[in-house]
Amino acid sequence: MHSKLLALYDSEVRVNPPDQVGVRYERAKGVLRAHGRGTWIWSDNLEPADLDEVVSREEKRFRDLGEEVEWKVYGHDRCTDLPKCLAAHGFVPDEPETLMFLDLAEWRSPFAAPDGTQIRRVVDVRGLRDLVAVMSEAFGDVDPGMFDELQATCLTHDPLVFGYVAYADDKPVGSGRLESPIGYSFASMWGGCIVPAFRHRGIFRALVSMRVVDARKRGHSHIAVDAAATSRAILERLGFRAMTTLTGWKLRSQKQKA
Repeated sequence: MHSKLLALYDSEVRVNPPDQVGVRYERAKGVLRAHGRGTWIWSDNLEPADLDEVVSREEKRFRDLGEEVEWKVYGHDRCTDLPKCLAAHGFVPDEPETLMFLDLAEWRSPFAAPDGTQIRRVVDVRGLRDLVAVMSEAFGDVDPGMFDELQATCLTHDPLVFGYVAYADDKPVGSGRLESPIGYSFASMWGGCIVPAFRHRGIFRALVSMRVVDARKRGHSHIAVDAAATSRAILERLGFRAMTTLTGWKLRSQKQKA
């Protein structure tokens, strides 16, 4: 079942990713590129024999463009020498994350927000500002273009991205997002965070629960999340299962290096 789920995830999310506002996909031999607020690369039918050729081509391409790019490397990728090859071409790894899945059929008990706290779906600009404000306080650094991107994806007639904000006495203290592409088995969770003063109270768990309920209503069978080390343990307690590792390898532009 483990390998079958990863194969399903790969075929849906990596080989045929859902359309996203402001994102343009581009295929080349061995890779799929995604151009949006940043640029990402996934391996796509990358053959071990072509590894150095493809990595060299991508390095030259983005060096010439003067752009930063991130190559997402999964622990179950067929080219096991990919990290070594990326390092040889100047890519630098971020801290690894864990790709985790939740089988929505196994979810039994929704978790309510703790006393004095409410979780609301984002339905207007004010809610979106609150979501971004929480992210800024919790993470310390938010891309300036995120508000405009979320406004274009969350505040539409038929959104595929849903925002959630937790409030304590009407003060925004937690947030998260759910991406829910129509017709896909997998929904995905992003950006779950709580401001420092309100952590360890059950708010994170309640934010997860609300997104799980909405994903089930929209017909998904699983939720995927790229979990940092700080959230993996709590997600495991909620029923998420670790599937593989995920590491972003970044090639920075010469301008950024300078």
